[in-house]
Amino acid sequence: MNFKVINIVTITGASLGMIGSLLIIIIYLYFRELRYLYRKLIFILSIYDFLQALSYLLPGQKSKLICYIQFYMLSCFVSAPQFWSASISILSYLKVVKGFSDLKLNKIQNWFHLLMWIKTFSTIWMAIFATKPIQSKAYWCYSDNGKVTFVVYFFLWLYAIICLVFYILIMFRLRKIFKIVSRFDPFQRKNHLNKVWIQLRMSLIPLVYFIIIIPATIRRIREMLHYEKDIPTLDILHSLLITSQGFWDFWIFVIFDVEIRSKIRYCCSEYSRFRVTFNPEKDDDQQSPFTKDFLNQEKQDNDSCYYSLVEMK
Repeated sequence: MNFKVINIVTITGASLGMIGSLLIIIIYLYFRELRYLYRKLIFILSIYDFLQALSYLLPGQKSKLICYIQFYMLSCFVSAPQFWSASISILSYLKVVKGFSDLKLNKIQNWFHLLMWIKTFSTIWMAIFATKPIQSKAYWCYSDNGKVTFVVYFFLWLYAIICLVFYILIMFRLRKIFKIVSRFDPFQRKNHLNKVWIQLRMSLIPLVYFIIIIPATIRRIREMLHYEKDIPTLDILHSLLITSQGFWDFWIFVIFDVEIRSKIRYCCSEYSRFRVTFNPEKDDDQQSPFTKDFLNQEKQDNDSCYYSLVEMK
């Protein structure tokens, strides 16, 4: 496989991951009134996504120092988003199936932080004492040490299994809820379906990770079975998906979240209204009919957006 192609794909995926993660972080910090628990979990996940993407963007093949920095950063952050995806699946299960309150879930997620860093520093400690030298392959640096590789992939697969199992359990629970809600009157059905949709959205993040890890799993199995012939498509998918998790999380965070979409739409409409109305050479009476119609339509859209937010709250 041409390493130049892998480099381009890795840079593209990591750049998309950084952009998606940054957008989630900015949106979460800007809209303080939307800082609910599930958005906080995705916000924390985005921080780790950003650091992981940054690790992949470092040009490890340029110098030995950068190669070492990239190796230790990848050892630290390559499994952090995956761990947090598994944590979100567990917290979603406790919320949807067991009915835990947000206060209890906040206390539990604090323990997940501790567990993650214990595991991370353990992996770094093993990497420091790796018997085999660190080398550059394609666009990232790694140590061809069997123990370190086994630990990294073991936890990646463990997180993937956790995500899949809890996603299935949540889907069974939501299926029962849908059957019960279908018997309600339209008004009650709408209120309950909004809550169900929020719970479903939380469970999509672990599902994304499970899909992302599939190419890496297939590649690792082929390596264990000593298949020497590479599959270019598989290598490209692995390099693209594993580095761009923040990008896919962003689409779930925005597209499947009505409140955030409404807030972004409102801010964009306010900005466009300012651009249209701020014209020193024309007053309101001199504006074209098209501009007036545009402003009236924007006002109606904003009002409907506001009332939809009030209803959801």
